[in-house]
Amino acid sequence: MLLSDGTEPEPSYCHPQNPARGESIASIIEALCFYYRSARIVGPTLDVDGGVRTMSRIEPLTEPYAPEVERALKRWMPPGVDHEPLSLFRTLHRNPELASRMFVLGAGLLGHGLLPDIDREVVIARATARAECSYEWGVHVTAFWQSLGLTEEQLLATTKDRAAEAADWSPRLGALLDAVDELHDTAGISDKAWSALRQYYDDAQLLELLVLAGWYRTISQVANGLLLNDEPWAAHLPANSRSLDS
Repeated sequence: MLLSDGTEPEPSYCHPQNPARGESIASIIEALCFYYRSARIVGPTLDVDGGVRTMSRIEPLTEPYAPEVERALKRWMPPGVDHEPLSLFRTLHRNPELASRMFVLGAGLLGHGLLPDIDREVVIARATARAECSYEWGVHVTAFWQSLGLTEEQLLATTKDRAAEAADWSPRLGALLDAVDELHDTAGISDKAWSALRQYYDDAQLLELLVLAGWYRTISQVANGLLLNDEPWAAHLPANSRSLDS
């Protein structure tokens, strides 16, 4: 919701159960900007659809922005950045009310979650790959994958059938990948998969896992529905992932 002066409300970033992770969303997105500036691409770079860039169904906003939109977009990016915010952000701000609501949940999941960072990014990579969302998959694996110590073999496995068996995963991450697959396929989790997760996560983390997987399915649907082009600095989803549901 926008305030009376046209700005977005400031979400609270300190989590009472995990105060050490009280950084702002800007510190998370700063990783994206670092990779943008250094043009550092990790993982596969195979273009989807033969590398043809299409026109988005709703074009991202471009400068000059309306003052209230410019203020809002600055909050989504770290200070001092000399390039445009992500095209997803700029498109969402064609509906500022919606964007402001999405910001709060997205910031909470990225900056203040109870899941370990590796677990979060594995969920996001698998959820977006299963949804065939090259845009969001590429943004996250480019920004976070190497810094978390995950391998290219594991990265590629997130795009393959039976991801939990396609690379050398810990039992915890393997259980996580199986759960994401079940959520994608059935919008539910079997007792067997739930029991496997119970060995590693408490109630609060399990709730977060369900929301996280669903949130990035939603983001994938938004990006895919808009026909958003991949960010120029991001990895591209391999073509093999587009047959996961066949």
